[in-house]
Amino acid sequence: MLGDLTQGVVRTTDTGGLPPSMLDAIAGVGDLWHAGDYYAKPEAIVATAREHGVRAMRVDARDLSWIGELPDLEFLHVRTDGRPPLDPIRNLGRLRGLTIEVDAVRGTVDLKAHPDLRWLKIKLSGKGGAANLPGVLAGHAGVEHLRLSEVPFVDLAELAAAFPAVQYFGMHGADRLRKLGDLGPWRETLRGLGATFALRLRTLEGIPALDRIEYVGLTYGTLDGIDVLADVPSLKYVQLVLTYPSLAPLAGHAGIRMARVAMPSDENLAPLRTLPSLLAIGGEQWIGRPVDGIPCLEDLPRDDQLRLQWQRAANG
Repeated sequence: MLGDLTQGVVRTTDTGGLPPSMLDAIAGVGDLWHAGDYYAKPEAIVATAREHGVRAMRVDARDLSWIGELPDLEFLHVRTDGRPPLDPIRNLGRLRGLTIEVDAVRGTVDLKAHPDLRWLKIKLSGKGGAANLPGVLAGHAGVEHLRLSEVPFVDLAELAAAFPAVQYFGMHGADRLRKLGDLGPWRETLRGLGATFALRLRTLEGIPALDRIEYVGLTYGTLDGIDVLADVPSLKYVQLVLTYPSLAPLAGHAGIRMARVAMPSDENLAPLRTLPSLLAIGGEQWIGRPVDGIPCLEDLPRDDQLRLQWQRAANG
């Protein structure tokens, strides 16, 4: 819910798709606030943000030239249909979380300006994305949660080397991605890997190199097989909402706690009944209720602990 935005900043309970780990960190410094230059003058936003000691802000704006006047901001979520130049964000030296969701990226983000950065989301499409690509590939030693849209890579090897501390990596739109590549730099860190619309990715080779991976999720696309997942003892959460041959490789997997799946090509759901640690299943609209006594995630209340556990695994 929002108050009167014309007054400057207002508290918001809209989490805006921010990952659970970031929301936990925001709660540790106060509330999430909302502001926008469509509604209030920048001087009103700055004055009220200072008055309330705002540390986390969502901005709907056409211009961010004033953002440097709030140097104590630790979390910034730019969610707008405007196209504000991003360059002023580099003045926020205490930033720990940066989420950029704009129609088109303008200006560049300087990751070196944010030594404490832990959460990063940005789009890499178009001219703006191309301009930011060198800075992204220059990497950051501290980022633990990385989400990229319109990923232009054929594999993830260079990205893994540039962000060695990443614990969760998510991508939305990866038309060029054909393989995962060398994920060695993430061997001891990566716990969650999610991809949506990675339409040319047909193999999960590289996943077994990750000693701590707990979540693998793919939505929209095609896999030639999921055999490599059988060799991942740390795996606890699986999302396979795409075209794939069979669930047979997962039969008897001792670690899987939750699985959200579409119907495999062989239409055989029996492997789900062999998972000794299974607590919940998702995908009822595709697979029905294949395991007696196991709840469907879709049926659970939003605040149910199983559903919250799944959301945390799937979103970081």
